[in-house]
Amino acid sequence: MKRLLNSKVLSNLLWMVFGTMGVLIYYPKQEYWIAGLMVIIATLYAIKLVKSIRKNA
Repeated sequence: MKRLLNSKVLSNLLWMVFGTMGVLIYYPKQEYWIAGLMVIIATLYAIKLVKSIRKNA
């Protein structure tokens, strides 16, 4: 729980959720450019999230 309250971890988690929700919203509407951008955002922040959790562990 202490690691979750770290601002970097929480910020990365929220950006990852934002990117994932964007994909779920825009992909069915066939707006592939926006969905692709959201996939990139979600992937980059997921990688940053894993790195920051490993660093703090």
